[in-house]
Amino acid sequence: MPALTTDRLTPSRDANYADYPVRANTIIYSGALVALITSGAGAGNAVPASDAANRVILGVAQARADNSQGADGATRVVVAFNRAFKFNLSGSAAPGDIGRCVYAVDDNTVSLSPGANGVKVGKLIAIEPDGVWVYIHTPAPPNRAATNTVDGTYDSNEQTVINSLRTLLNDYTI
Repeated sequence: MPALTTDRLTPSRDANYADYPVRANTIIYSGALVALITSGAGAGNAVPASDAANRVILGVAQARADNSQGADGATRVVVAFNRAFKFNLSGSAAPGDIGRCVYAVDDNTVSLSPGANGVKVGKLIAIEPDGVWVYIHTPAPPNRAATNTVDGTYDSNEQTVINSLRTLLNDYTI
């Protein structure tokens, strides 16, 4: 599009909700943590969150989306983000964990420890006896590579420091 030469009423929308197509043969329950399949089978469709490969967290479903009988995208789910949500916690959390990233376990559970695929959900902002509050931005970026990319130009002490810094950064960056 060319640059403006006159006034324009630019469309806008609320940045706290969005709707996404739902994967075939899938039910997403109201209040569920929702992820997007980023590549492979079903790419571009929403599913209940888990620690599966190729997932990025979208937010929390605002209503049930039943696509159990439809093809990919036959149903859409409205997802909320840019706010805090309460989830079950796998493991334990201490006050010193406030501000750390949490990872998806399932569509209602998070953990301070990444699973095999390290699907980041958001930042831990409060701990209560019956769950934790997590701030979810939109959407969380795909997990950073967990593999060691420090090459042989660094001695072992430098590699240790670099890897420690990478771990800290990954713990606190969404």
